Amino acid sequence: PKELLGGNAEDNAQIIRDIFRGRKGPKRDIVLMNAAPAFIACQKATSLREGFEEAGRVVDNGAAFEKLDKLISLTKKLAA
Repeated sequence: PKELLGGNAEDNAQIIRDIFRGRKGPKRDIVLMNAAPAFIACQKATSLREGFEEAGRVVDNGAAFEKLDKLISLTKKLAA
C-alpha cells in the first residue's frame, strides 16, 4: 500500500523521527508490529498484542526517541 512506502535514507530517517515523536498512522503500526517480538524475546511481553502495546507505550512516553537521539549522538562521536 502507498501509505506504507518509504523513500531514500533521508526520507526514512525523517519517518522514524516522526513516529518516535508521536505521529500516528500505518507506518507507526508497522514499527510497533515489528517491535512486538523483541518485547517477547526480552520477556517484557507474553504475546504479540502485549508486545505491540508495550512498544506503543515506549514510543508514546518518549523513551524510543530518547534512545534514537543517544544513538545518533554516539554515532556522530564515533565517526569524528
